[in-house]
Amino acid sequence: MITPAQDKAYWREWSKAKKQLRAYGFDDDEIETRRRDLTREVTNGRSDSHKEIRRVGEFTEWLSAVAAIHSPDDLDRQLELIRNPEKIRAYLVAQILAFGLPEGYLESMAHDLAGSENWQHLPENWQHLPEDRLRWFRNTARDRARSLARKS
Repeated sequence: MITPAQDKAYWREWSKAKKQLRAYGFDDDEIETRRRDLTREVTNGRSDSHKEIRRVGEFTEWLSAVAAIHSPDDLDRQLELIRNPEKIRAYLVAQILAFGLPEGYLESMAHDLAGSENWQHLPENWQHLPEDRLRWFRNTARDRARSLARKS
């Protein structure tokens, strides 16, 4: 599911694309069909509802496609959007490590996350993990760190 911030970005970017499609001569029904088709495309046919966009790769792929509609000459913007998942995953891993949890906690969580207790290699392998799993890891690490702090 997309976050509230992603939902706002979705509609903000779509409004730009909608304006451009109207300039190209599309009517409202054709524009709505195009929006749903794009969403169906990035969710691999799973849904035409933007609320069903689940992975960061899907969302950024959709944003990139929409940027190609409203800013077709801005390739840098499209490439920036496509590369964004890596930045998000790197940030999540940095947050996980910054909580300063004991090694045993991280090993246990890494096992749950990736089937391996070798948490030290997560920064090298984060590109292969789904963003939702990394968010779970980050949220669990945050909650455990808070719990440990309260007990201290």
